[in-house]
Amino acid sequence: MLVLTRQACLRPCAITSGSNEKAKQLNDQFQIGSYHLTLKVTAVDEGIAKDAVSEPYSIGTFSFQKGCWLYFVAKGSTRALNMVGTILHSLQYSGLGGKRTTGYGRFTYEVVEEAPFLTLFKRKGTRDIWLSSAMAKDDEWHLSEGDNRFILQKRSGFVQSFTYSNTLKKKRDFYTFAAGSVFEKQFEGGIFDVSSGCNHPVYRYAKAFWLEV
Repeated sequence: MLVLTRQACLRPCAITSGSNEKAKQLNDQFQIGSYHLTLKVTAVDEGIAKDAVSEPYSIGTFSFQKGCWLYFVAKGSTRALNMVGTILHSLQYSGLGGKRTTGYGRFTYEVVEEAPFLTLFKRKGTRDIWLSSAMAKDDEWHLSEGDNRFILQKRSGFVQSFTYSNTLKKKRDFYTFAAGSVFEKQFEGGIFDVSSGCNHPVYRYAKAFWLEV
């Protein structure tokens, strides 16, 4: 396991995941990889499902060119960053995105402690841009007033937990300010429970990561 420093730039690589419209848009601009459409067929065990029919289906994949990477910045205490490392170590085997059960979305990663763009976080400015999607806590809404520019986006999805419910359940719909939103004043954001009343809470991380401009 890699031990992360107090602030590090993490670089996942060699990811192949499900179709993503944003990835296609980025590739049109930067030419960082290639998009493919692959035809698949589900193998059916006739001894278990005698009436089942193997139907072909298509999977869209995006493969990064050699030397292209996905970056994200993690900042926090040594304990928190160690936990991020543990999560990444596990995720690289299970995968990210869609169609993970068919082997997509696996990756490898490394830690880059002195990436050139990290100097941007030392600059001071008159406006603050969110680099993450986040949402203000109830006692912070007054800080979102003023000449701000933002887009609200809905976050949903299913709960990935065997102990939450006997059946697959959706998370409660939750709205956040999108990354790139601009505010006059900084606020922390929070961690919110998006469960729907089953066996345990399900948390959505919605704390802000700011860049002054």
